[in-house]
Amino acid sequence: MSKQQKHVLKYTAPGFGPLSISDISVNGKIIPVDFYNAINSVMITRSINGASTLTLLLTDPTRSILRSKNFFKNGDTIEIPDGNGHYLQFVFMQVNKASDQIQVTFESIQVNRLRTIFGILNSSNITDAGAFVQSICQAHNIHFIGPVNDPRIQPTVYAVSSGTGSNPYEDAWTSFQRIAGTLGWRCWESAGVIFFGPDDYWFNQIDQAPVPPVNAWFKHSTPTLKEFHEDVMLIDYDWNMGSPFGDLTITCMVDYWQYNPGEIVKVSGVGPADGYWLISAMQRDFFNAQATVTATVPMPQIYAVNPPILPLLAGRPNYTQAQLAQYRQEVINLANAQGTTPVL
Repeated sequence: MSKQQKHVLKYTAPGFGPLSISDISVNGKIIPVDFYNAINSVMITRSINGASTLTLLLTDPTRSILRSKNFFKNGDTIEIPDGNGHYLQFVFMQVNKASDQIQVTFESIQVNRLRTIFGILNSSNITDAGAFVQSICQAHNIHFIGPVNDPRIQPTVYAVSSGTGSNPYEDAWTSFQRIAGTLGWRCWESAGVIFFGPDDYWFNQIDQAPVPPVNAWFKHSTPTLKEFHEDVMLIDYDWNMGSPFGDLTITCMVDYWQYNPGEIVKVSGVGPADGYWLISAMQRDFFNAQATVTATVPMPQIYAVNPPILPLLAGRPNYTQAQLAQYRQEVINLANAQGTTPVL
């Protein structure tokens, strides 16, 4: 790798940057030559909806890969550089075969570790969901980001446990997902960190801190993104005032993309969608210089900065038609007070 490539890799998001098959190691060793030659795709996926994954797509017309003694098995670990002097680690999770194509999926080693924690793990003195998840993460040396013991976010006592009456051997990661779903929160893993909390926390609507929580963790300010720049090629979006959430797609250059799922970015120069968005997912292929990043924001967009208290369902606001009409009118009133024309 050249000095220039090392400089670029240092500042890119984990899993992005100028990576190649040669950067992959399996159980601490270089990938076998026959596997190397069979790989035609290496996909990294990170999102706010679950665990980060690495997926290999191999072509195996003679089935020599499938029959190889080196084929992946339970516990096998893949490592790639994270661009910051460390490594992202993924553990073998799943294999799918379709004709000559083999798809092998690995998930974050931190999530895999949480899947090995079974049994009813509750505490009589922990009734805050964030504190419960944090306690398990801390016990297993996993970083945790999210609100803890904040009555503005979880004002009532909530019974937390890993395991239920019908499933006493539920693993810790599954319990995190169950609790988050019950509360209408999000739980995801990104670059080895567990993020757990409600949308209004991630959108920086609770404290309205100078730097949003995920940006702060990755030591980023809130960037402004524009089309046709070094890191961003295109910004496309679906802007519908009748939809609970807006969706935006960024086509970025993998060698220069710095930001991570959960971070807030400011989009500029694309009309109605100008403003603040939360990165919801990222996917890149080692064989492609460009990658796809998606972002989301509550509609109307003004409530990403100064929101009402909304009922939540499955992590997204559950708007009624009456609420949508009310919010629409409030946007009109605010625009009229500022002497501007609302975009509706």
